[in-house]
Amino acid sequence: MHFFGFDIDAVAGGGYEDAEILLSPYKHKTAVVKILEMLNRIPGETINDEISRLKMVLATIKELELNLKKFLDEKQYNLLYEHVLTLLDSFKFNLIANSADTYKQLNLAMAAREKAIHRHVKFVLSMMKPSDKLVLMGHNRHLSKDISAIKNGGAAPPGGGHVPSVGTYINQLLPGQVFSIWQLFNQGSSSQPYVNLNSKYVSRPDTLNAILAKIGSNFLIPTAGPRLFEKSLDIVGIYNAEYRTAITKQADAIFFIDEVSPLRK
Repeated sequence: MHFFGFDIDAVAGGGYEDAEILLSPYKHKTAVVKILEMLNRIPGETINDEISRLKMVLATIKELELNLKKFLDEKQYNLLYEHVLTLLDSFKFNLIANSADTYKQLNLAMAAREKAIHRHVKFVLSMMKPSDKLVLMGHNRHLSKDISAIKNGGAAPPGGGHVPSVGTYINQLLPGQVFSIWQLFNQGSSSQPYVNLNSKYVSRPDTLNAILAKIGSNFLIPTAGPRLFEKSLDIVGIYNAEYRTAITKQADAIFFIDEVSPLRK
């Protein structure tokens, strides 16, 4: 079993350590010394300068490819490039998202983020054996099998309305091979940290969540079969926001919890 992150780094910078750990066994090699020097974090560096520096690092990794592959295998070399590219993507996302003052601008960042997620997943798939299985954990709408069938999806949905969600992307890439499980709840609270977004969940009549709560407090149910699941219904999701879709178009099963609470140690 192997774990990997497929999103960008919203607090950009973690990828430096990933690259440094990968290169540490070869830190005395001339090519590696050069790359590690370029990866040194510079106090007070602006985000634009950091983006420019990371672009130069990527160009250098390409330039030194033959040299690096004398001691890095193909997988290690590609992973090094991916670490730095993800760093770059993360800073570019933050640059756009943090300066956005309209949803139109924010959705450009959301599109760039989802494209990076697509690339990460495709990269991991390229390293898997035919018999391997890939399991993704994420918010329901990121893992939607057909995001175009979701109505009232919010002002800044996965992909920003420009590109499909990663779930839709994979479902199109591997038709008939995806099994999606959505977690739904009825009420409670979450541990999401943003003060300007809702972390309290209130049961709402006539939503799919409230209907499921009448069945039981904790269960797993396949979506194939019940005609109710073929209907377009309101669903309460993250931030206590409602959107509308037929659950059969998005998930193969539902894991339902009546009341949720923040993470605890």
